[in-house]
Amino acid sequence: MGDLVCSAQFNYLIDLPWLLQQYPPEKRKCPLLVVHGDQKDANIRKAAAPYPNVTLFKARLEIMFGTHHSKMMLLAYREGLRVVIHTANLIPKDWDQKTQGVWVSPLFPAKSSVTPSKSETVVNGGKETGFKQDLLEYLKAYGGRGLEEWKQRISDHDLSAARVRLIASVPGAHTGGEMNKWGHLKLRKVLSTCSSLPCGATPSDWPVIGQFSSVGSLGPAPSQWLTSEWLTSLSSSSSSSASSSKKPRTLTTQHKMPPLKLVSRL
Repeated sequence: MGDLVCSAQFNYLIDLPWLLQQYPPEKRKCPLLVVHGDQKDANIRKAAAPYPNVTLFKARLEIMFGTHHSKMMLLAYREGLRVVIHTANLIPKDWDQKTQGVWVSPLFPAKSSVTPSKSETVVNGGKETGFKQDLLEYLKAYGGRGLEEWKQRISDHDLSAARVRLIASVPGAHTGGEMNKWGHLKLRKVLSTCSSLPCGATPSDWPVIGQFSSVGSLGPAPSQWLTSEWLTSLSSSSSSSASSSKKPRTLTTQHKMPPLKLVSRL
């Protein structure tokens, strides 16, 4: 997909020797930044010791509730930059035995190769995607100096070909304007400005199916988080003010069945 120069891998579970084997043989010694959430990090440091081209960056987790679950690749080529957002841990069984999802960006060119008339910001359906700004905000939230090189690389490239909105989540307690930058509140904000309902439809008509590899808690009762916050975010739209009196409905079903073996995280 290009002449790879260096890369960064953001993930939760990482089998480093296996990961390096997935690169083409001639690229296994290219600089690799691994962003992980292992707060003890002794095991991953031991695994990285034989590879001088691997640099580790520990995600900053400011509170005990939250972890680094992001799964993203930043791939720098001589021809440009590519962003990959996916759902799999960097371990063999997640790629060989489970259903996963992946989004691969276009190849973003360096700014120097973009014609002056080309706009840095894409307008998709009349709305700015803001993909580049959101990606930089996400990297900025990690703090430290370990990501400075990648923030500069992103700044030096034209990401206007991205026809998507980025919904990121970072651990921490977010207040004020920071609340709408992350998680389902960011999703609520995006849907309220970018989405429109079919004629005659209301948010209560939208089916929502949630699949999780694990769920810590949905609250003691549906009304205390699931319907009051989560489904409200998912049912937001640019026309939801006209139907704001209709609250999302929750259908709860219980089945006695073995745990699902296929995992897909978004």
